[in-house]
Amino acid sequence: DYFNMLNACDVSVAPWTTEDTHGDQDGGLLKIREVTMKVPVPPAPLTPRQTRLSTTYCLSVVKREDEMCITIQASSMSHDVPFGDRFLVQERVELSAAEDGSGVKARKHGRCVFLKSCGLLQSRIQAAAAANLTKSGELLATLLQCRARAERMELDRTPRTPAHATFTVHIWELQRRTAIWSSVWHAPFLPHDGRKRWRWVDTTYQRHPWTTATCHEESAESPLPPVEPQQGWTPLSEWTISPDTTVDCDAEGWQYAIDFYRDDQFWGDNQTGLHCRRRLWSRSFEDTCGQASELGALRLPPNDASLVYDPLQALVAAMEPGSCDTCVWRK
Repeated sequence: DYFNMLNACDVSVAPWTTEDTHGDQDGGLLKIREVTMKVPVPPAPLTPRQTRLSTTYCLSVVKREDEMCITIQASSMSHDVPFGDRFLVQERVELSAAEDGSGVKARKHGRCVFLKSCGLLQSRIQAAAAANLTKSGELLATLLQCRARAERMELDRTPRTPAHATFTVHIWELQRRTAIWSSVWHAPFLPHDGRKRWRWVDTTYQRHPWTTATCHEESAESPLPPVEPQQGWTPLSEWTISPDTTVDCDAEGWQYAIDFYRDDQFWGDNQTGLHCRRRLWSRSFEDTCGQASELGALRLPPNDASLVYDPLQALVAAMEPGSCDTCVWRK
């Protein structure tokens, strides 16, 4: 069903290659398989309607004491799009038990790895890859939720009210000043700032899928993140400056750097001699209408996502052809 949700066709799945890793320090199970298929390509100049896609999946299960950790990694190459042999799209989904035992926490990470330079198209390829990773994460989260609910119903044969999914959205606020002695800060304004000129961006410095502003000028003027959920998702809190960061911040939550780096090591709480600053905002949402259980009805940001009854069984089954997250979901 996962591949069907991607509108894939001509799916060819190689058998799993299994390796027993119990001899390692952590022990566990490792499975690898290759999948080829044809998938639709979003409309763009010089691109075909479909492309052949080769993906290598690596599924690992590690048990530490009483906790089981599941990781699935995928590396994909598109063969028919321009420069398709010059980059790989990689993603990683991690499942682990929630700290309070109320469910399963999952995190999804993704990146575009360039094997060779793609010139001026490199930034466009990276943006398209980020959008596709977001979409596939939404579909996988939705599918796992449906499986979790079906398994619970099968176990006790007792109708239950669908669980309400909740998740937290994190948004960076970005600002730049014209000179290092200036006390006036603006939304990023230099040509190379690109999408950062929206001021409010997700944790990958991209425009968030729920952004309501229609242009970066409108977004830059907003005093709070212009991010609102789709119908069926209800805010559980107001936008607040988030302390969930490993970097020291000043009294107002700002971090400073010479440019808008992704790596935390370049940021600190001292603004002396630095042009750029950022701070993290957070807000929690709840699926009050049960739409998260409907396939294709969910639009999530690229954050964490999960609600799985038996995560290992659900994840392995989700990768089987023909079988039925930059958020924390709980039962």
